[in-house]
Amino acid sequence: MFRGITRNEHFVGFAAIALIFAGIIYHQVRVDQDRRIEISGSPQEISPTAWRELAVEEPTESQGIDDSVIEGQIDINRASAEVLQALPGIGPTRAEAIVADREQNGPFGTVNDLGRVSGIGEKTLESLRPMILASNVEPPPTPRREIAYSPTPTAPRYTPVPTPVPTETPLPIIHVNRATVAELQTLEGIGEKRAQDILVDRTANGPYRHPEDLMRVSGIGPKTIEKNRYRLVFD
Repeated sequence: MFRGITRNEHFVGFAAIALIFAGIIYHQVRVDQDRRIEISGSPQEISPTAWRELAVEEPTESQGIDDSVIEGQIDINRASAEVLQALPGIGPTRAEAIVADREQNGPFGTVNDLGRVSGIGEKTLESLRPMILASNVEPPPTPRREIAYSPTPTAPRYTPVPTPVPTETPLPIIHVNRATVAELQTLEGIGEKRAQDILVDRTANGPYRHPEDLMRVSGIGPKTIEKNRYRLVFD
């Protein structure tokens, strides 16, 4: 005849279930540890596949892997020196050199530009190529400044200004070699006596060819010539 489960049997059942779960958890922990050892071994032994798994599955801020890791690849234009040290062949010195070069010469345009850093040759660059990328780093956008709206003022109505009519009659041109005493007196600084002296000199020494020839006459200097030059014609 069926009898109920005793207290001891109840305890044994729970203990067996607990042992089964403990075994499953222990097995999973061992698998995870073995996998972490394989992935996080020495930098020279990390394979590109293992690196992608580490970068994708364990992107914690404490490791410095945040926006500097894009789809499993380290962005050499954003990564800090601590993150760069995780790359194979890149120790603290080269990581600092990469950051210093980036700050001094600007971001790397392509992955190949990493070769400009001292100590990184073609062989090292080829081993790093599957694990790195060079993003296009753009300067932050300029904050937009709000401009207060002000209506465009209405232009004043145009009123044409009449051109003033000259009230003075322009002074006549003087033909020096044919001018009379009266005509010569219209020149600035030339009185009756000097006008007569010009005629005497012109008759005695011949016609004038240039304005400066008038300085042959006593009392006529450079200033008098400059004041009248625009009115003098020699023909």
